[in-house]
Amino acid sequence: MTWLFALGSQLQILWINLVTDGLPVLALAVEPGRPIVMQQPPKDPKEKIFASGLGSYIIRIGIILVVITILMMVWAYGYTAQVQSELLDCDRWQTMVFTTLCLAQMGQALAMRSNTRLILEVNPFSNPSVLLSVSVTTILQLMLVYVEALRNFFNTHYLSGLELLICLGFSSLVFV
Repeated sequence: MTWLFALGSQLQILWINLVTDGLPVLALAVEPGRPIVMQQPPKDPKEKIFASGLGSYIIRIGIILVVITILMMVWAYGYTAQVQSELLDCDRWQTMVFTTLCLAQMGQALAMRSNTRLILEVNPFSNPSVLLSVSVTTILQLMLVYVEALRNFFNTHYLSGLELLICLGFSSLVFV
């Protein structure tokens, strides 16, 4: 039975790497350019890819995702140890962390649409591919939690509505 748990954890990592990164990245590739892009001077060809603050941005977002995920893990572990029933497995904290990380990455995909404007300033319908990819990925993630065959295969656990809202709340901290 231990090998089944290990396989489920590996599948969850693979899921995060392939699905939550794959679809949104493809959709972001067709993001329309900013209207002022032609008025800006060209980039220096010798400039490093991480210049202009991109490297520090990547590190900052990585730290934020790690902190949110660890906070969720600590909270959910204590919460699920206290709140148990026949329907709710005490190991569901792992599913809460997994779901929070996936939803946070969907929020990050929405935020990456512009590096100069806030997400609220960007027309949400200017790139319907991003909305579609984020929606599809979110629905697929929810299917891993609520469809029994997928839940068994990916070693996830059923979450109550409140627990799902808590996951959504923690993942929305990416925007803060």
